[in-house]
Amino acid sequence: MTTWPEGAPPPHAPGARLCIERVGHWEVRAFDPRGSLHRYFSPRGLLHLQLWHPALDLSLLSPSRLTGYRYEIFPIAGWKWATRDYERLRHRTREAGWPRLPDPQRMQSLEARHVAVHERACLDDGVSAEIATRLCASSAHCNKEV
Repeated sequence: MTTWPEGAPPPHAPGARLCIERVGHWEVRAFDPRGSLHRYFSPRGLLHLQLWHPALDLSLLSPSRLTGYRYEIFPIAGWKWATRDYERLRHRTREAGWPRLPDPQRMQSLEARHVAVHERACLDDGVSAEIATRLCASSAHCNKEV
């Protein structure tokens, strides 16, 4: 389990999420779809992805009710920073010296595949179980470049 520096805001702590894919040096992390956090977050619009840079302890959360439907990054200038504009976010992180984030189309695809699909399926147990099985099987992606 990944740890997080003391004093960091809980939504950015990566330990509660599984690495489901890699994009460059970033881990794409999500709650285990068979777990209680996923079951709680999904029907409430709180489900989100985290891009986590393990070597630098950098975190990006995708938009959800949890972040006021904004992308949220941590740490930047010592705390969190959020915007609805992904290009603005990419610009801000480049200014701060962060590693390159995925391009907008890639980020949109990640969100569609790993968040939107669960939110649409959260009331249909059969579909959710099938998606959960596929997502957990895909956690092997963390060990290779995508």
